[in-house]
Amino acid sequence: MLENVARDLRLGGTFVIDVVGKEVLARMFVSRDWHELPDGGFWLEERHVDGGWSWMRNRWVLVRGGRHEEFMVEHRLYSAGELTALLHEAGFASAEPFGNLQGAPYDEKAERLVVVARK
Repeated sequence: MLENVARDLRLGGTFVIDVVGKEVLARMFVSRDWHELPDGGFWLEERHVDGGWSWMRNRWVLVRGGRHEEFMVEHRLYSAGELTALLHEAGFASAEPFGNLQGAPYDEKAERLVVVARK
């Protein structure tokens, strides 16, 4: 996907990715959590990290009105170093990580992993 973006982006163009970085997630990780919904229902979350923090599996359960629904969501996790390396390999001239959309440093206080890549 990154190679396609790099190929199709105009020279001098910018591509922005905003995710929860591996480092941010490790700092705030909770394996189980729940939230009460405004309608009186509940949202239950169960999380499991696999593959040396490279993959996350989530089980979400919605309990409402005496019924429940389950959802399984899985996604890949990236560190700032991994994501910037992938962007360089895909053909971007630069890729710089930030801690939020306002351009804060990607450090121990980062809220997100925002990478700005330029062609």
